Amino acid sequence: MRMMLILLWLLGGGVSAETVDRFVTVQAKGYVEAIPDTLQLTVSVKQTGSDLAQVRPEVDALTARVVSIALSHGVAEDDVDSSQLRVWPAYEWRKNQRYYLGDSVQRDIVLRIRELEQYSQLVKQLTQLPLHQLHPPQLGHSKLEQLRLQALQAALVQGQLKARTIAEGIDAELGPVIYVEERGTSSPAPQRMMMAEAASGGAGGEPAFSLAKQRISAQVEIRYSLL
Repeated sequence: MRMMLILLWLLGGGVSAETVDRFVTVQAKGYVEAIPDTLQLTVSVKQTGSDLAQVRPEVDALTARVVSIALSHGVAEDDVDSSQLRVWPAYEWRKNQRYYLGDSVQRDIVLRIRELEQYSQLVKQLTQLPLHQLHPPQLGHSKLEQLRLQALQAALVQGQLKARTIAEGIDAELGPVIYVEERGTSSPAPQRMMMAEAASGGAGGEPAFSLAKQRISAQVEIRYSLL
């Protein structure tokens, strides 16, 4: 019984309210908006034949033509990735029977396009080649990390404003930061454009499509001491 009374005293009346730290914790979100300034286009080249030693060079030759056209339209060598190569046996079903057609070889060429005014003419030339597929382009931002930092800075400012508002509401003074934690950033998911719209060219070679702003956001949790 005596031990229980001592424990209750330690947990309750034995601790002064003046020893409890005063603080306020807020969560805040900030964002920036920016128009996408890059396009990522994936071009697939594919050939099927009974002689793999012949099919592979055909795919490589067509890949070289795609890369050459891309470079001639302002795509930098560092923005061309043609390393994705797949080889598999090809079959065809006829009247519930499977027939071997040979080996299929496919290479995917990923192009990162930074000069958007060149995009329409680039696509027009690519469509003249015997391509397997021209995938819908994806929008992106060349300075995404900088945009994320700007969003994070906006979140910190918003957090300080919220904490100061709370402090003033309870007749307290906002003290220094005890800790701050980033709760993550949110970037727009890759947005695909319709190929017909993206490839259409306007007067003077300018792209006829228009791009809307995308939002990049950040969230933080901040704890301030109260004086």
